[in-house]
Amino acid sequence: MANRPYRLGSRIDVPITAGNRRKSPVRVKFEHSIGIINRTLGFQKVCYRGLARKLHRLEMAAALATLLMACRRLLHA
Repeated sequence: MANRPYRLGSRIDVPITAGNRRKSPVRVKFEHSIGIINRTLGFQKVCYRGLARKLHRLEMAAALATLLMACRRLLHA
């Protein structure tokens, strides 16, 4: 489905709103981990030279972000 606004004037498009509600839980999990990678680990910009090294750094950052989220979940439980 294309990115269209769910509110057109005063009319709310119900199918688009329902689709957004289905996607929201998945989007939250993904964006939370990306936020941790950007904020905590400082992975903000990627230069397109040496992509193998950048991919390795991204994979390591994703692994560390997963560990950070797991540690926080265990400490607060």
